[in-house]
Amino acid sequence: MLNLKYHIVSLVAVFCALGIGIFVGSNLVGNDFFVDQQKQLVTKLEEEFNFLREQNKLTQDELAVFKDTTDDYRLFCEQVFPLIIADKLNQKTFAVIELAPTGINEKVIKTLNEAGAEVAYLAVIDWEVEPDWDLLVSPEEKEPLSKKERFTRLSQEITGLLISGQDTSTLQELRKSGFLTIEGSPGRKVDGVVVLEGSDEDRSEVFNNFDLAVTNAYTDKGIKVVVGECQDVLYSTLDAFKLRPVTTIDNIDSTIGLTSLVFSLQGQQGNYGTGNTADRLIPEVNAN
Repeated sequence: MLNLKYHIVSLVAVFCALGIGIFVGSNLVGNDFFVDQQKQLVTKLEEEFNFLREQNKLTQDELAVFKDTTDDYRLFCEQVFPLIIADKLNQKTFAVIELAPTGINEKVIKTLNEAGAEVAYLAVIDWEVEPDWDLLVSPEEKEPLSKKERFTRLSQEITGLLISGQDTSTLQELRKSGFLTIEGSPGRKVDGVVVLEGSDEDRSEVFNNFDLAVTNAYTDKGIKVVVGECQDVLYSTLDAFKLRPVTTIDNIDSTIGLTSLVFSLQGQQGNYGTGNTADRLIPEVNAN
């Protein structure tokens, strides 16, 4: 489409140049043969321009057909999706942790419930709220904490609550400030955890020092971790997970990605989606 557009613009520029050329040539030379040649060339260019205009119309018509077909497939997937995932995660319990502002935790929880699973708890970290780092310093410590140590202690506090149910006054203050939001019953045993990642801002410092520590706390205990991102994020983190014992999904906000989520939580591990980090579109789908 862009090439066709530029071609048409180029033709318009040639028309303008030819018009100037005819005007100048006829005044300077006064040669009928020269003028006839110019007119023939203009006629050919007009024919090519009309051809390209017709091609552009045909292309627009084809795009409209493709859009209608795509909408049909999308509607089909949405209607068949509940049948595909029904009862696939019966008697399973999972946790959902939103480490970056994806805004899709409700969609993920709804999918898990439709697949027959129970969600033990949802934890949301909001970095728009600055945590009170002084809460992490013990009274006997006189030296300020390094950034790395801050993130380490923060991740240990939060995973201690989520995995083991160890609540502290520090965590209570973090919840009161809005930095940490928890729904459900943290500390319950879970069969797996869904970690929601990806952002439109560069948050590499938080990711490297905090997010990875949170996911490691689960994998170190042998708990299955599935990390998901929306397909249009500007800053993806999934490359960092490919060499770790976790499953990644780069389109978890789509019906295809949610299908991958359900079958991944059944036990399959891999890197799924449509982006550069994916090895295949979805896991193997079984009928059981």
